[in-house]
Amino acid sequence: MSGFSLVVISEDRLSEESLHEALRPFDAQAEPDSPFTVFKNAEEELTPVFENVSSKAFVRADGSLTLDELEAQEKGLAEKTVPLKDLFATVQDYARNCGYDYIEEKGAYGHYVNPNGKWGWYVPGGSLERFFRLRDEHANDSDGYAHETQVANWDLQGQREMAARRASARYEKFFDDLGGKEVPPSKKAFFRKYRTLANARQAYQELASVRNLLQADPNWVLDADPGVEFACSRDEYVERARLRTAVPFALLRDGKWLERGAVGLMGVVQENLSEEAWAKKVAKLYDKLKPEAWLTVVEYHG
Repeated sequence: MSGFSLVVISEDRLSEESLHEALRPFDAQAEPDSPFTVFKNAEEELTPVFENVSSKAFVRADGSLTLDELEAQEKGLAEKTVPLKDLFATVQDYARNCGYDYIEEKGAYGHYVNPNGKWGWYVPGGSLERFFRLRDEHANDSDGYAHETQVANWDLQGQREMAARRASARYEKFFDDLGGKEVPPSKKAFFRKYRTLANARQAYQELASVRNLLQADPNWVLDADPGVEFACSRDEYVERARLRTAVPFALLRDGKWLERGAVGLMGVVQENLSEEAWAKKVAKLYDKLKPEAWLTVVEYHG
């Protein structure tokens, strides 16, 4: 599962215990005795489906039905669409087939969930140990970066300027490697013209601009979409980098969890805000923080 970054804003420096208490309301590992979990009755949720939906099944020689596709292949069983009520005697049987457990204390099939669950496990810092750049006078005990800091000790402006300089250099190198050719079209727009992905990739890599980039540094193309990243002026590119400095995927402040978008299956993000809009929102919040506030970055996984 993909990892995500969370910045926790607090009045005091967080210990391991106090950090866990701050994150506990968002623990996706639902325990029956947790005050943050609720019971989801699968029988109630599945009844409309059970009563109104049909499903593919296979007919055995004796007329009985099965959902086992392997058995159907081995025996050459005919396929048939039948109501779920013909496959399962009760909605309880259907719920059990769907993988739900019978919860004795609730007298029904279902499961416990935390409706606000965000993380399955987390680690302070983790791969984000260098998230905050410290002011020089506070960098003696580190390499100048940390995963937690008091706002007064955070060199946010210096970190933004460093990001801007790196972005400017990256922008210049890209256009040098491009060799005077136009920025290639975005992959999404270009690939849409072709029936197969293989044909689209081949045609894309045959573009003169893409050939130059592949020859100079394949990562320009293989790990990114230059048609999206560099479809802007240098000033716009640099400002975007400055704006995105130390911007996490989510923020936690005063018990409220804010994030750019909901995380779905396989770590796919359903965006509520564009990356630029979220960066502006976070940057505005950072600029209003009190000097005595504390920031802790956490790497979390679903």
